[in-house]
Amino acid sequence: KQLRSATARYHNVAIALKDGYIPVGECEVHEGEEPGGIPYANIEYLTDGMIDPSKPDALLYEPVKNGKLRLVGVELAVPYPMWTEEQPPEFFGYEFRPEDEMGVFGLHVWIWRSNPDGMFAWGNARVSCGEES
Repeated sequence: KQLRSATARYHNVAIALKDGYIPVGECEVHEGEEPGGIPYANIEYLTDGMIDPSKPDALLYEPVKNGKLRLVGVELAVPYPMWTEEQPPEFFGYEFRPEDEMGVFGLHVWIWRSNPDGMFAWGNARVSCGEES
């Protein structure tokens, strides 16, 4: 509920950009997995080393027609150097996943697009990396 409240205004990507979220990659599709969306990270939140649902580290967008983006989820993340515990961080009992290409432990949370594999699954079969409706 807190994540939805904190991110509702980011359905408008212009507001996300104004609030410091920037695109940090292409639409994520790892081999053998469902799409993960286009991540827009807030570097200030990402580098604070905290897991704070009121300040998600990244927003996940799906490309749609006419070059627009649709908010589908968020990512909570902690950079490797800021996590000193032996085990990866957890959120509601779900373990963050190492993302070597970004140097962070991350957890996707599908709060704006239901996921048949669960709210905390890495990819989402209902998200597309192509421009669809």
